[in-house]
Amino acid sequence: MVPYPPWLNARDNAWQLVAATLVGLMSIPGIAILYGGIVQRKWAVNTMLMTFTTNPRSSARSMA
Repeated sequence: MVPYPPWLNARDNAWQLVAATLVGLMSIPGIAILYGGIVQRKWAVNTMLMTFTTNPRSSARSMA
């Protein structure tokens, strides 16, 4: 007896996890660029840095 259906493939699941991780990593810089473009020019860098620091996945400490 097989504990999982025959259409369930480990490679497909692995690829879906990798793709979801990549999308999650790409969304934070995208949000930073979006918010940086909305505010005034002198506040753009500050807003982008605040976007990066509010998300723990994108901070340098969690990447190391």
